[in-house]
Amino acid sequence: MQRLTIGYLVCAIFGDTNLNTEASPSPKGLSVTVHWSAGPPLPVPRAGHAAGVLDGEFVVAGGTNWQADRKLWLADVYLYSASAAVWSRGRDLPGPRAYGASFVAGGTFYVAGGTDGEGNLSDVLALRSRAGFWESNALPALPEPRVHAAGAVLDSVLYLIGGTADVNNLSAATTTLLRLDLGQRDRTWRYGTPLPGPARTISAAAGCEDAVYVFGGYRIDSGETGENLADAYRYSPVRDEWTRIRDLPQPVRGQSVIAVSNRSILLLGGYSTAANGSALSPSVLVYDTRHDSYSTLAKMPLHVMGAGAHLAGNTLFLAGGEDGARHRSAGLVIGVLGRTY
Repeated sequence: MQRLTIGYLVCAIFGDTNLNTEASPSPKGLSVTVHWSAGPPLPVPRAGHAAGVLDGEFVVAGGTNWQADRKLWLADVYLYSASAAVWSRGRDLPGPRAYGASFVAGGTFYVAGGTDGEGNLSDVLALRSRAGFWESNALPALPEPRVHAAGAVLDSVLYLIGGTADVNNLSAATTTLLRLDLGQRDRTWRYGTPLPGPARTISAAAGCEDAVYVFGGYRIDSGETGENLADAYRYSPVRDEWTRIRDLPQPVRGQSVIAVSNRSILLLGGYSTAANGSALSPSVLVYDTRHDSYSTLAKMPLHVMGAGAHLAGNTLFLAGGEDGARHRSAGLVIGVLGRTY
């Protein structure tokens, strides 16, 4: 394995993959590295799934797949053990579910909203242990169905931003912000100040230090003309207030997003728009919350959007995703993080 230090990131080259080693300078005093490797593939390819880490294992639940030009809506669940480097079958979801928002908070894995391919969902499922059963009444249902919304966790509060009430009508996207405080006895979804800018779906969101961040997404007007978005925002829960931050370098939807420190947010892949057209992207960015800046890092060895990603301790897991028209990936990428301040 060849090791390359580039700004924030240390990447491994897979096979003959060509890696662009040019990167913008990292802020003084901050260095974040990650050592990448490929893990065993998912037993069933998928995208639009829920993902999280529970009891030390990476959980992948539901999503969609394509077979013989037919879209399949999945309910199966797989667990990845990093110590054994194997996937095992978990307890299925109560029914097929894709394009919901997933959260891990307080030792519980939550999946909110989504669609089963026939209708749009507003309930919230909870899994408290890898061997447990999915609970359908652990939290109140959303005020209305929500599909392709961005989800984030900050200080035991769940946040749900944007999305649409109908998976077949992305022009009905919203700017709504919903939040639920797990620390309160009265666990109720409450509305916050709406997201500025266009209504959107398929954006990326993460909680980092004392704020929630939202990046990019997709908008489509009533004329069915869609576009990726580059705008990004910071939400202060204390002030219930949004602030526009620096735009993404390119419009993009479907990025995987992970806060890797109290100032650094990693943005992976997505479907981006450039001067020569739109394409699935292998790009890796780090957003520095203190300097309001992006670093462009070496490209990933895969091009995906809508991949499930989560951080457990210093290990990042990213699995599946859409890697082509009517095609899903079974890939698993593992990154071991190192940080120097």
